[in-house]
Amino acid sequence: MQKVIVIIILLTLFPISSGLAESFQDVPEDHWAYEAIETLTKEGIITGYPDGSFKGTNSMTRYEIVLLISRLIKFLETKIASSTQQTEVVSQKPPAEIKFQVPEGAYTGVVIDARELKISRSMSPRIIDKDGKEVYGPSVFQGAKISSEVFIEKGVVEYIRVKEESDINQALKESRAGKKPIIIKAIGISGPFGDDIIISPEDAEKLIKENKTSRFLENMAVVILH
Repeated sequence: MQKVIVIIILLTLFPISSGLAESFQDVPEDHWAYEAIETLTKEGIITGYPDGSFKGTNSMTRYEIVLLISRLIKFLETKIASSTQQTEVVSQKPPAEIKFQVPEGAYTGVVIDARELKISRSMSPRIIDKDGKEVYGPSVFQGAKISSEVFIEKGVVEYIRVKEESDINQALKESRAGKKPIIIKAIGISGPFGDDIIISPEDAEKLIKENKTSRFLENMAVVILH
C-alpha cells in the first residue's frame, strides 16, 4: 500500500506529552491521527485555521509545505543533532464512503478488545497471530478496490476509547463494525511503534473463516477498543 500522507517519521522518536494542545473542532478524539495532530500543534509545527478548524482533507499549497518543513527543521534541531527529514505530500480529496453488504446473519465486522494493552494508534496497524502471520494488513488490501482517499481520512481501523465496561455497547452502536461484529480479545502488541495487535491462533483462524463469507476485512470494518 502506497504512502498517502505527509510522513514525519522522526517525530515518533519522542513521547507524546500528556499536556496536549486544545483539539481542533473538526478533529474528533477517536480519529486515528488525533494524537499526532495534537502533538505537532503543541510543538508549534502545525497550526489550524482562524476559525479553529484543522481541515485535514484539504490539499497543501507550496507555501504551506515550505512553512511546515521550516518549522519541522527548527524543531528537530532542538531535539537531535545532524538529523534529516523527508516529507512526502499527496493531494487529498474528500473520502469516499465505506459501503459493504454481508449475507443475512453473517458477521458485519470485527472488534478487537485491546483495552488492557498500551497500544499506539496509527494509520495502518496490522492484526497478526502469535507466529507473526498477518490476518489483517497490507496483504488484505492488495485485491481490494479501496480509494487512497479512504485510507487517508479513515485509516484502516476505527479506534474507540472505552473507559467503562458499560460504555462498550453504546460506543459500538455507530461504529464501522456494524450490527453483528465478532469480538476478539487482543493478547499482545508488536511492531516498532507498538501499533500491531496480536490475537490467538484460534481467533485468527475464526477471523479468516468468517471473512470469507462477509469480506468485512477488505471493507475495513475493523474497530479497536483501547
